[in-house]
Amino acid sequence: MPSNVLTTVKAGTTLQVIERIGVWYRVRLPNDSTRVGFILARQVEPGGPGAGTPPPESRPAQSRPSTAARRGPPRRAFLAASGGYLPSPLQFDNTVTFTEFVEQGSRKTTYTNQRSAVVDVSYGVEIHGGLFAAGAVTRSTGSADARIDEQVPHPFQFNQMRTLTGAATDLPRDEIAVHVQAAQLLKINKRLHVLVAAGPSFFKLKQAFVTDVAYTQEYPYDTVTFTSATTELQEENAVGANAQADLIIMVAKHVGVDLTTRFSRAMLKFSGSDGSGFRVPVGGWQVGIGLRGEF
Repeated sequence: MPSNVLTTVKAGTTLQVIERIGVWYRVRLPNDSTRVGFILARQVEPGGPGAGTPPPESRPAQSRPSTAARRGPPRRAFLAASGGYLPSPLQFDNTVTFTEFVEQGSRKTTYTNQRSAVVDVSYGVEIHGGLFAAGAVTRSTGSADARIDEQVPHPFQFNQMRTLTGAATDLPRDEIAVHVQAAQLLKINKRLHVLVAAGPSFFKLKQAFVTDVAYTQEYPYDTVTFTSATTELQEENAVGANAQADLIIMVAKHVGVDLTTRFSRAMLKFSGSDGSGFRVPVGGWQVGIGLRGEF
């Protein structure tokens, strides 16, 4: 046993092992706890009365990967809010029939939705490698104008229709859309990002439609003059689709200016005054500008 003073112990002597260093055990000598020494590990048998299991060889501590490292980088997210408008007004029409003076007349109403402001809020969470599960809510509140072209039967002559024209303006219109998207965020450079997205859209439209007209006529009743229109507010829901592209200019580490272009479309079915159905388009092109936060 190497030490400043060579000491020999008898076989079977119980030694207290302090640590193992390579092929040596560092031990405390019997009957004198102040003295320590070294003995070859091959000369020692573990165990014995009061003896514990020798400690393993001392080795440099190995660092373990942290939980965060094992799970990968934290998920990113974005939140955006923007204002915009619908640059292309939607136009549609419906035709209904009615009976007057024992004859069938018809009325065609052509609706033109006026350009209206749009408020848009979107949020997304990264799934993997820049692919985000995202959603956006859009609301557009405005009005529509209606042109009325009606063929009114003559009270005394069969097959002698009288033409009536009129207009109903500022018919209230409220459209809400929820867009569910798979979105890919592409970083062109540190300041310039591009986002492309697509998915299904869920629309709810509340709009007023013309249900009847009032007119005046004078003898010999060959002409009629429009006076007013009766309207009714209806509400319907439908499912459609959307596609979107954003150009994002980062002005700070987590904040950017967001230029948005989105096209969405769905067709809603409403009921005419004669019980027939007609289809109304919703969505269309939407452009806007706002702020985006990326975290």
